[in-house]
Amino acid sequence: MDYVYHGSPIGQLDVIKPNVSTHGKSYVYGTRDKALGMIFLQRWNDFIFNVAYGDDKKLEITERYEGALEEIFKGKSGYIYKLDGQNFLEDRTGFEGEVVSEFEAKVLEIEKIDDILASLFRLEKDNAIRILRYPNRHPDIPMDDSDLVEEAIYFYKKGQVDIINYCIKKHPHLKSKFKDIT
Repeated sequence: MDYVYHGSPIGQLDVIKPNVSTHGKSYVYGTRDKALGMIFLQRWNDFIFNVAYGDDKKLEITERYEGALEEIFKGKSGYIYKLDGQNFLEDRTGFEGEVVSEFEAKVLEIEKIDDILASLFRLEKDNAIRILRYPNRHPDIPMDDSDLVEEAIYFYKKGQVDIINYCIKKHPHLKSKFKDIT
């Protein structure tokens, strides 16, 4: 790979250093898809929106509750870094669009995104990505949000004791699904 993209809310970096994230390993995370890199300009998780590639290989963002995209991206800025891609490897995280490196990566270019949400809507208008606003969702996402319940329980069992309360805060309709756990 000649280069990859890395999205961050932090600006003016010369190198991107490995960091331990949800995979538990110290990696620099990147992607060959600049639109995917844009999603990482702010912090989010699967309880807020879902990100996947559709059958047509188009990046698809599915809002998990009304106003989720505005909450995370509206009026917020970030930086897309173009990185030297020589040390990045595929198939290490389980997400097809993500590549990782165990080594720090040299920044080749920096692009500031002033309003992330407006930029995502432009990409959607240009047919580069697909945005499904709540309550619309991809057919693989269960209508009863049972996938969120399963994910919350998984992380709870891994020691993230606040994850169930967080899930309920974002999705109050799921509270009864956790009555035997908390």
